[in-house]
Amino acid sequence: MADFGGWGSYEEVEEGPVSTGHHHHRARSSVGGAAGSATGARGEERLRSNSVVDRLKRLFHMAKEDPDLEDIDLGVARYVPVSLEVLMKSTKFSRKEIQLIYCGFKQDCPTGVVSADKFRELYSQFFPLGDATVFARQIFQMMDQDMDGSVSFEEFLVVMSMLSRGSIDEKLQWVFNLYDLNGEGFLTVDSMIEIGASIYEMLGKYTDPPVHEATVREHVTRIFIKMDSNADGIVTFSEFKEFCVNDDKIRHNFCVFNSVL
Repeated sequence: MADFGGWGSYEEVEEGPVSTGHHHHRARSSVGGAAGSATGARGEERLRSNSVVDRLKRLFHMAKEDPDLEDIDLGVARYVPVSLEVLMKSTKFSRKEIQLIYCGFKQDCPTGVVSADKFRELYSQFFPLGDATVFARQIFQMMDQDMDGSVSFEEFLVVMSMLSRGSIDEKLQWVFNLYDLNGEGFLTVDSMIEIGASIYEMLGKYTDPPVHEATVREHVTRIFIKMDSNADGIVTFSEFKEFCVNDDKIRHNFCVFNSVL
């Protein structure tokens, strides 16, 4: 078996599931669950968010044989991740867990990186009744830390580690940054409506009950007013955090990925 850049052959990885935790509700995607907590359509959303959780779980059950070196198409440029030791230090995953996640990552992204178009394509598979274009782009931009137009395995892994095993503050900060479209350090009602609209658009027209644009604006505005404790027209991270940790449903959504891996 080939050893790719020190990653080892998958014969080195013990087969069988990594211990999992509770199988409950999103994160709507490895990445979007907490943001979706501020939206409705819970029944439809729950079915789809579960499929995302299941997909992430399956990454840990895909310890299949790696192809021999001669089977790889050398005409395709292949990105090689940094060493396992570095990834273990920058995430909360073990060596074996990282190898298994990488095995699954390569299945969808054989070159080792994912482009914006490919990311949208993969993300859209979870929401076939809607249009995930806008929301997928927003999530992609959050993951593309070096802003080079692609998401590497390292960037993907860091986000997965944070969402699954990060502290509540880390998760809250990530979702806050998602809503903070312009990086201003605070949220406006317009930025929240824009994200909320992209989530509803992604869920599709067949949610129960049906969701209309006016409903999105009304729902998000109502939440924004509750968050804006001093009524100054903006929501700071401290206001956002206070609102989220004191809401049982939102706090539950932030815990969806805890121990799921």
